[in-house]
Amino acid sequence: MAGSCAGSSRESAMMTSELVAIDERRLLRRLDDLAQRGALPSGGLYRALYTPAHVAATELYADWCKEAGLLVRRDAVGNVWGRVEGSRGGRAIVTGSHIDTVRGGGALDGALGVVAGLEAVASLVAQFGRPTRILECVAICEEEGSRFSTNFWGARAIADRLEPDEAQRARDADGITLADAMRGVGLDPARASQAVRRDIDKRRRRGDGATSRCVARRGRDDARYRESRDRHGSSGRRDSGHDRRGAGAGQRRSWSRALHGGRAAQQRSIAARAHRRDREGVQGDRTRARARRRRSHAA
Repeated sequence: MAGSCAGSSRESAMMTSELVAIDERRLLRRLDDLAQRGALPSGGLYRALYTPAHVAATELYADWCKEAGLLVRRDAVGNVWGRVEGSRGGRAIVTGSHIDTVRGGGALDGALGVVAGLEAVASLVAQFGRPTRILECVAICEEEGSRFSTNFWGARAIADRLEPDEAQRARDADGITLADAMRGVGLDPARASQAVRRDIDKRRRRGDGATSRCVARRGRDDARYRESRDRHGSSGRRDSGHDRRGAGAGQRRSWSRALHGGRAAQQRSIAARAHRRDREGVQGDRTRARARRRRSHAA
């Protein structure tokens, strides 16, 4: 029975990876469109928190969520959420990334997680209809701290980790406080605590741990990016390959290779997990068989 269950799980995982097709052209086109928000004449991007480029990017993301039929809202610090209700309710499974950039940042940093998360949720709903679990995608308003010294402002707001009076104390290079910047885009700093979410599923489970793995992988990717940025500088080789002087065929090919490489790695990961489940199932059968033999001998 355990082997059968493991086989069924593996079949389900493989079917999901093969049958949930995404619109790759749409994804690449959206990456192009997003990269125009905050494009620098000298190359690279600068989409700092609560700037006009940042607002334009979040509005674009909200429009995409609406096109996908998701319920869209902006929370108290400016994170943008797209949601589809599940038939079973419960805690939400969330995927996404940050939409801000460092100065001279690359076109994929943060943006790929934002666009890919939306594409994944939209594709699942379009192909399979209403899910059993609540699914959400999110564009986190800030991670980089490139305007204010408030790294992970958006995520910390969700996790109830903002400091008292932080919005009043933090200032940018021009002396503008974070609180004033929030007011400038229609947000009330006094209500920042209302961005807290306590209904997000943070557990890692065999059946639906893909989002947790995605978030962890996204964190590793961002860490590698920051390490590379420290080595080469913000306008170094990593960013110059993704500047906005033109999204030509070479850039599109590099993005496509990155996407396909990630898909292959995901399939290898699925196969490895299935193998582990098979092995655990066999070991579990042997353990239960030994326990039954011990009980029969004792009787």
